[in-house]
Amino acid sequence: MATYKVKKSGIWAKVIYVLNRIKLLIAFILDGVDFILGNIPILNTLWDFVTFFILFIILKDKRLAMFSNIELFLPGLPLFGQIDAFIPIATILTIIDIGEARMPQKENVIEMERIN
Repeated sequence: MATYKVKKSGIWAKVIYVLNRIKLLIAFILDGVDFILGNIPILNTLWDFVTFFILFIILKDKRLAMFSNIELFLPGLPLFGQIDAFIPIATILTIIDIGEARMPQKENVIEMERIN
């Protein structure tokens, strides 16, 4: 038995494509602001909470949004806040979320017998 993926076509696929690009743009903006506020300790912490809430809203896999709070678990290391500003964590998590949505699910896979 061979497994074939059913492709979604039409207007729905185009809408999903545009929505994914909008999510990626939002994540890029969040990382840009985080890069600017990375050197200011209190504003950086507040912005990390804002980033978490926005990612929690736009990502399908809500567990990924928790990774945006990685800096908040190490408050005693101020240098880590500056290093965190250079890592585009929102963009990385959004790309992972979009990639997970494109992976075949059981309902998107059809098993067919190959005819030789």
